[in-house]
Amino acid sequence: MTDDPRQEHTYFAAVSGEGPVYGTGEIAGTILGTFSTPYLGRALRWTRTQAVRIADRLDPAPGVPWRQALCPVPPAVTAEHGDAPTALRNWAGDDAIRQAAYRRLRDGQPVISTFGDYTGRYTVIVWPVPVPVRPANPLPAPLIRRERSR
Repeated sequence: MTDDPRQEHTYFAAVSGEGPVYGTGEIAGTILGTFSTPYLGRALRWTRTQAVRIADRLDPAPGVPWRQALCPVPPAVTAEHGDAPTALRNWAGDDAIRQAAYRRLRDGQPVISTFGDYTGRYTVIVWPVPVPVRPANPLPAPLIRRERSR
């Protein structure tokens, strides 16, 4: 927590992805989305929504028919490299993780979660930014200049 009782926070959130560029041996990254709000709960809800959105783009949710362009990943590949879509969905749906993130942000600490598999790494981050609260009357009464009439 901040020492100044007049301190508030704005919460900035972002999701990003990075992965190999086919045939080059290089890694490229991109910001997949950003969000800011003065409300901690909205920031967490946005990140959970984005985690599911990313997971659904990488791998349709269980029970959704496969599109022709997609093909199942062999279990040996997910065992070796992980399963980012499943990890993102699990993270988004875990109430204990949400509560821990809420406490951490309330205490002024960032929340960063990274999920990887053979396609790349996906990061979800929320960080609080202190915003000073302006007092109702910023100057003491004796310092306020008064206009004199002529």
